[in-house]
Amino acid sequence: MSSVNDLIAGVCEQHCKQLLSQISSDHTLSTRLKQRIRRHPARVPTLSEFASQNNISSRSLQRRLAEEGTSYHDIVHTMRMSLAAQFLEQTGRSIKDICFHLGYSEVPNFQRAFKLW
Repeated sequence: MSSVNDLIAGVCEQHCKQLLSQISSDHTLSTRLKQRIRRHPARVPTLSEFASQNNISSRSLQRRLAEEGTSYHDIVHTMRMSLAAQFLEQTGRSIKDICFHLGYSEVPNFQRAFKLW
């Protein structure tokens, strides 16, 4: 019976280690920003707002994102592009609706950004 308990304990320990590694990777600032944009694409926080929400300075946010190999602007740009493509491919929404859903104030601004992508 003790070998069964040891086996179960080993499986549980392995599973816990796996979960802990996922938690630590999910808590990078870049991942948090991507999740925030995905949840509220029409209201992307400014760099200073996002820094404040994470209890760090704007400069520290920029430094930590650089350590992760990215920048605030790159993440926002990439997420908007990805969401725009997803909405265009998978929904019947109009371009105007998608534009406003992604936080653009005017359709020409969205069209210009989309052409650049």
